[in-house]
Amino acid sequence: MRKSLGALLSIVGAVMIAYGIVSATAGLSSLPEGTCIGGGCAPPVSTFGVLGGGIVVFVVAAFMWPWSWITGPVSGLLAAVLFLAREGVSVLGDNLPFSLFIAGCVLLGPAILLTVAILGRRRAKKAAHLQATGSRAVAQIRGARQTGVYINNRPQLAVEYLVHPLDGSAPFTNAKTQVLDFAAVAPRVGLSFPAWYDPADPSEVAVAVPNGSAPDADTLALFQSFGLRPEQVYGYDPFTGVGR
Repeated sequence: MRKSLGALLSIVGAVMIAYGIVSATAGLSSLPEGTCIGGGCAPPVSTFGVLGGGIVVFVVAAFMWPWSWITGPVSGLLAAVLFLAREGVSVLGDNLPFSLFIAGCVLLGPAILLTVAILGRRRAKKAAHLQATGSRAVAQIRGARQTGVYINNRPQLAVEYLVHPLDGSAPFTNAKTQVLDFAAVAPRVGLSFPAWYDPADPSEVAVAVPNGSAPDADTLALFQSFGLRPEQVYGYDPFTGVGR
């Protein structure tokens, strides 16, 4: 059911994106005189609402169904051709440059999202590899600031850690940028998290930042194995909220 809904949403989102792009850019093309996509030569405000809504729908679909990266662009290109054909506009001939521009716009969003997803998966695999094979440490936050970048309305943070290896080796610093999830513990100076690093390349560090909910038994056991109390990780007692 989840995959079927994701497939449907990927098509719907792509069609909305295609309509929004075609409507918003029609005035830039060498279309036949009197031809205006979407019912007016100046795109209405609703056009951009459809475009934004399509992006949101497609992002949701991408998390529900991995093949959205294929069905979305294909559906979007077909929809763009149909929207142009409805207005009697050929996608070839003199309009070929505009058609290629439309195709590029339709494919740009999915391409960016796919790139972000690939980088995210690579980062997750690297973190899992470090957790399985790396040396253990405690990463204590020395500083945190916003970079000014927002991804899906979530702020990106630049966080500086002082990493204390559990084997007694000399501590070292490590800097990371991370997107603050809505449920994650907000980085604050002094908080300490379990971490793993590559002894051959200490710049490779994976830090386990928990979410804001109360830890379960496995998470508590992980904290204890690193010599950490929940208050050191959360900055307050996660079970009572005291000391927030």
